[in-house]
Amino acid sequence: EFKKLADASPTTLSNGSKAHVKILDADADAEDVKKLPVRGYPSILIENGAKPIEYPGERTAQAVIEYLNSM
Repeated sequence: EFKKLADASPTTLSNGSKAHVKILDADADAEDVKKLPVRGYPSILIENGAKPIEYPGERTAQAVIEYLNSM
């Protein structure tokens, strides 16, 4: 499911803005992961402004896109 989001990136949202999806590997991208509020794996973080927030919903590509469109 997560690969679907990354493969579709950037996704155009209902308001015309673009959502960019990036998949980080905890081992390969350890330095980037340290800078983020990751509490477990897999985590979906949304950057909407200065502070990333953890996505609270169902772990499907469609559910994430629906959540982004509702923001």
